[in-house]
Amino acid sequence: MTGAVLGAAGRAAVALGHLHLVGGDAVLAVAIAAAFGAAIGAAAGATSRPLVGTAVGAGLTLMIYFLTLPVAGLLQLIGAGTIPPMREVVAVGAVAGGLGGFVGRRATTPERQP
Repeated sequence: MTGAVLGAAGRAAVALGHLHLVGGDAVLAVAIAAAFGAAIGAAAGATSRPLVGTAVGAGLTLMIYFLTLPVAGLLQLIGAGTIPPMREVVAVGAVAGGLGGFVGRRATTPERQP
């Protein structure tokens, strides 16, 4: 759950930072980006292992980045936005996956009794 929330918030922030749209068009684009981020963050956080979550988050984000690159290029071509740098997008996926995995591990590990 934490990975999904962080992934959605991070992807929405990246999309907002690179869009030059206002109104309903921006809401739709940011909602799609947030949905991708939530799915990636949830998948990476479900591993319950921080390092594996980081790798899964970065890998899935990289895959989605390349799949959506033509659409981002079209938006840049018509002046509606710019293509975000790959390192920025992958960093968001890696952080969301890593923190989601960390929180997942903490939730599954029983507390020690004194």
